[in-house]
Amino acid sequence: MSQLPPDAWQHLLRVTEDCVGCGICQRVCPSGSIRGENGRAVHTPGRCQTCLACIHACPRRAIQLTVPDRSGPPPWPCDAKHPRRALRGHFHCCAVP
Repeated sequence: MSQLPPDAWQHLLRVTEDCVGCGICQRVCPSGSIRGENGRAVHTPGRCQTCLACIHACPRRAIQLTVPDRSGPPPWPCDAKHPRRALRGHFHCCAVP
């Protein structure tokens, strides 16, 4: 786990099309990382504590914790400053040819 970028877990939350913009997730988020935009929730990873309160509170189950595909690039932005392997060597940085 030490091979992950420090904010990797923040990029694993995803708001699906099932979101109806009720605002519950925005109210329960302790870090203010979720806001409403165009009638839907939008997750901004910068301050996210990855507490998962938004996932548990959503009545539509529209916020999900995603697990990246082993063969694809990681869901976090790659700045090529982190090691080429992540999550126990199963995921590779998008900088790997």
